[in-house]
Amino acid sequence: MARELITFKTKDVRANIGSIPSKIMIPATVRALNKVAGNVRTASSRAVRARRGLPASAVNKSMVIVRANRSKLRSSLVVRGRPIGLKDYKARQTRKGVTVEVTRGQRKLVGSAFIVQTLSGHVFTREGRARLPITKMVGPSIPGTFLQEEVRQAWLTVAKDAMVKRSAEELRYELSKLRKKGV
Repeated sequence: MARELITFKTKDVRANIGSIPSKIMIPATVRALNKVAGNVRTASSRAVRARRGLPASAVNKSMVIVRANRSKLRSSLVVRGRPIGLKDYKARQTRKGVTVEVTRGQRKLVGSAFIVQTLSGHVFTREGRARLPITKMVGPSIPGTFLQEEVRQAWLTVAKDAMVKRSAEELRYELSKLRKKGV
């Protein structure tokens, strides 16, 4: 499985900002990292859904944010998942078989497939000419789509732009709290 890391060095930021104490810098950085991770998740979800015919719930279920804290100044978006059943790809039973929308805007016919309502509406196909066994049909996984170039560019752009903006906003907020206290 491929790993993509976006790294921001707080030492470089602190050197540019100047003499801001750690008690202000650390909480601002933690909040900024966590908010950027949320922004990246949203952008990733939109980009995956623009590419695949999946609902947001199916995409968001496979993405988990590991939040930053004071002792660990790192947040990450973990994308996991197996191939998704064709049921989630807007499967519809027709006279000729089942149609699915794996790629957004393109419905495909799977001629030998059928939907079994008693098995949660999943799409199946027979393995041979006999009635049984049947096999559940699946489509692409979220991690596979997540690393495609168009999707990758979408979340990389958001991550880079949002970190600079969020860091400035959170630092401004921390400094405004000090002014209110009268320090």
